[in-house]
Amino acid sequence: MKKRLLCLSLVFCLIFTALAGCKSSKETASDPSKVSLSVGGWPSKEGPALDNMNKQKEAFEKKYPDVTIVPDTWTFDRQTFQAKAAANLLPNVFETGVTEMAANIEQGYTADVTDALKKHGYYEYINPYMKEIIEKDGKVYSLPMTFYAMGIAYNVSLFEKAGLMNDDGTPIYPKTWDELAKTAKKIKDKTGVPGFVFPTTSNNGGWMFTNLAWSYGVEFMKQDKNGKWKATFDTKECADALQFIKDLKWKYDVLPANKLIDGVELYKTYGTGQAAMVMAADTIHTRVSAYDMDINDVGMFPMVAGPKGRISLLGGGVMNVSANSNEKQIDAAINWLADLGKCTPYLTKPGKEYIENSYKARAEDNQFIGTIPPSAWTIDSEVDKFTLEMINKYRNTNENHYKAFNDSLADGSVEFHLEEPVCCQDLYAVLDNCIQEVLNDKNADCRKIIKEANKLFQQGYLDNYNN
Repeated sequence: MKKRLLCLSLVFCLIFTALAGCKSSKETASDPSKVSLSVGGWPSKEGPALDNMNKQKEAFEKKYPDVTIVPDTWTFDRQTFQAKAAANLLPNVFETGVTEMAANIEQGYTADVTDALKKHGYYEYINPYMKEIIEKDGKVYSLPMTFYAMGIAYNVSLFEKAGLMNDDGTPIYPKTWDELAKTAKKIKDKTGVPGFVFPTTSNNGGWMFTNLAWSYGVEFMKQDKNGKWKATFDTKECADALQFIKDLKWKYDVLPANKLIDGVELYKTYGTGQAAMVMAADTIHTRVSAYDMDINDVGMFPMVAGPKGRISLLGGGVMNVSANSNEKQIDAAINWLADLGKCTPYLTKPGKEYIENSYKARAEDNQFIGTIPPSAWTIDSEVDKFTLEMINKYRNTNENHYKAFNDSLADGSVEFHLEEPVCCQDLYAVLDNCIQEVLNDKNADCRKIIKEANKLFQQGYLDNYNN
């Protein structure tokens, strides 16, 4: 409710926008037999991506003459989403991260697509990790699309200058957090460039800290027998994880001088060669393309291990159908996405063309191609197999720069972990403060900081959620 109230000021602008150019998400009143399907995330700039989408639109409408695709350039962000949802102005089809799904389902913004997924033969093949994210009470509220896994992105040139690259292009990379700190120190000593960059603000620090803490054995919350959530990270393990961040600053001196690093600054620091390593998803290419980073300098190695193992957050993207969509629109949405090679284990001819055109456009734009994402399906997906073919066809850098990362996802040596189940953004904000404290105070008491953070998270957020 609070978020909705905060966003009311945006509603009027969105309504005017809708009146000016947006068609209704319902079927067109002039011809009830026609299905109008508004699709969010439509490219707004001239170029290969827009050309590819327009081509798909033309082919789809020819294939399904009862459906009209209505382009909508809106893409998800938290600032505008609540206002659009409250004003019933969401496009029929829109993408979000899996981290948004719990709130979207709870607030009733996404349609129940269970029957449609069963009709199309998808439901039984959804990866259990993905199903846990998009399903509630036996009903599925989103269309599974892509997973991402976390690892460590590194700058190949800086590794070479520090003597950390083998002749075949494979990196001499750290396997544990302790080794990562020492590797970062070696890079700093050899090149003068900070060996590692870690975020600290806008919830980004807390988000990445959970990955670190899980590998130390931390459980951030548990649900008791009455269904109440309890904060459970007031532990030595969590304090030890925070001590690692503190040591990066005060023991090893391998972090950038800037202590206020949000998500944009994080990838800018890495993408402009001002840090040698960063914790990142395998979608790192989308983060650094704006900084003209040489794609031959982009490398990835597996998430390093803590005392309890090598653990990676499993995140990704899903396609949603807005809650006000009817059965015909849901069916049209699934057919549209299938012809984009998205949200389906099966490969259509249009989907095949779209996927190849997408990789071809990325290659022409000199975007990094090489990492292989985890599958959203339990079967040997036709889409996954063809996507791998396209990655191999359009690969534009030395495969050995990131082979260890790809291998770690394929051989199961990395354990996946889902985002915390409730109040996770609030948890990240609390953890941001913990990180800033230890970076600003050489004498900070990590055990005390974590104890106070656990208490704050319980009293300030979980108690409210429980009530």
